[in-house]
Amino acid sequence: MQVHMTNLKLFALGRRLTAKLCQVAALIGIASSLLFGSRWVMFLILETSVGPYYYLDNLGMEPGLLLLLFLLCFFGTICIQCCSLCIVACAALRAPSNDEAILSTAFLLFGNALLVLLGTALSVWALVRYWLSSDTFETRKWSTWLTVDIFLQICNTLTLSGMVGPKQWNRPMDAFRRLADLSGFGFASKRIAFPGHINRTAAKCIVSFPGKYSELWDEAVSTVSSQAVDTGLEPWSLACVFLTDAESGLGRHSENPDTPGKCWCHSIYGRVPAETYLCVVEVEPEHIDSQANRQLLSFKRSDAEAMGQLLVIKSDQSDTEWQIQLAEAARNAQQLCVEKDGRAPWGCQWFEKWKQNVDLAAQLGQELHVCRAQGPRKGALGSAL
Repeated sequence: MQVHMTNLKLFALGRRLTAKLCQVAALIGIASSLLFGSRWVMFLILETSVGPYYYLDNLGMEPGLLLLLFLLCFFGTICIQCCSLCIVACAALRAPSNDEAILSTAFLLFGNALLVLLGTALSVWALVRYWLSSDTFETRKWSTWLTVDIFLQICNTLTLSGMVGPKQWNRPMDAFRRLADLSGFGFASKRIAFPGHINRTAAKCIVSFPGKYSELWDEAVSTVSSQAVDTGLEPWSLACVFLTDAESGLGRHSENPDTPGKCWCHSIYGRVPAETYLCVVEVEPEHIDSQANRQLLSFKRSDAEAMGQLLVIKSDQSDTEWQIQLAEAARNAQQLCVEKDGRAPWGCQWFEKWKQNVDLAAQLGQELHVCRAQGPRKGALGSAL
């Protein structure tokens, strides 16, 4: 049961390959233990009829190999599960996140990893001593140790499931999904940042591109990035930038030389409303674990963390719970907006990089193009100077 419960946690944490490996090892261990048990029962039956020595002489080394295989699979599975839980917990603690649910779940996973080892050792030790006990007092003492082990496992399972514990642990699967992303085994495939590309031999430069044409944007980035190779196409530049995380500049600010001590945000956007510091995502409860939704939520969490936004997910809460949660988030967003002086949460470093690209293209005498949606037909692109 402990192995199965831990495997479920590994699946939830995104360690699917590890969990499947443990499943296979556990099944092999169970099969070998059943075969060994059947051989032992056969030995006990034949012991009285043909004699133990006759049976042992014809038994060979197969039972010993079965027992060895069982022990290897059993203890190998336990060690793999323990190491996997520790790796996920360590990755979560190293990540730059102040989420109490994540930190609490990470520490609980350390406790779970410890119990995976200690619980198994305690169970085996207590069972062996229980079977070898020769009097009632000894039997009662070792059965008490078995009870303690089972009690600890139940408490650990209840805590991780969110049935008991502080309020921030009441949605453990959300924490598990985030832990999977933090440890690199979730659905968050890394988006590639693009700082722009100015080709000094180009005659034209695209300085604006409509964001809704994602496929055409990917094609444009790929084409510009591969122009170092002679493709026979006319070289051109792309001044637009795409920032995906804090490392690439998302949520960062650059000083405006015209307003010393301040960034570009107020000049570009003015003071943004408090709602911009709130990111609300609605997901159907029955589809929250689908690949598309998990990837969407992973991107939203990553963006919210980089921009300092408050992410609120509407899923399986009741209407009352949702209204309370949303109202609390709105108050926190209002306070956060005041603390940030009404600056845009996505930052203005993108503008600084874009401006540098456009200035360089203009200095090189390149013709500047603005791409926009053209005409009533969907998907039509046009360019204008």
